[in-house]
Amino acid sequence: MNERVILFLDEIDKIANPDSWLGYIRGEIFDTLDGVLRPHLRMPREAELDDSMESRRAKVLMRVTLAERLRKSTFCVGAGTFETFFETQRKSHIGFRGAEEMSPSMNSEEVAMRIPRELSNRFSSDLIRLPDLQREDYLHMVNIAQAKMPSWLGEAFGKAAAERLDEAIRSRKACRFLEDSLLAALRIVKDRSKSGEVIGLDE
Repeated sequence: MNERVILFLDEIDKIANPDSWLGYIRGEIFDTLDGVLRPHLRMPREAELDDSMESRRAKVLMRVTLAERLRKSTFCVGAGTFETFFETQRKSHIGFRGAEEMSPSMNSEEVAMRIPRELSNRFSSDLIRLPDLQREDYLHMVNIAQAKMPSWLGEAFGKAAAERLDEAIRSRKACRFLEDSLLAALRIVKDRSKSGEVIGLDE
């Protein structure tokens, strides 16, 4: 029970839509933040337990323990891009400064206006704005990813990443830049293999 857990909830700005599926997700998030476990949630090692009285008691104990951990030992972080807000702010200032120079701020009230009030009330008012990634950040991501690839893929990945780097910075692609570059690299490898070029796939 001394273990600490960080629960990271990404894209919370996307759940304000009244769509019924997103409403279901909102319910899941609210319960989790409140330390409430929904009945359908599977417990660790649940498949190992049978339907005996002893096993049923074990399941109840696991649920109680996990709910207690959610309430007392879990630090919840919500994150979102809030793209509409930032794009609107940048466009409204283009006449005064270049869009690249704009770094609009967002306060807790702005956040509360763009996500359900029931959700914003479950978080403290602490708000951290992460700066946009710079060229050196993108290059660092490429180097880390490339180092974990076999040479036949890493070479194509480096080429694809170099071709997409400037556009990724302009459009603020962030980590999706790696996904785009990897898909392009796989197409390069496929085309090379079709043309009869020998590729060291055994690495």
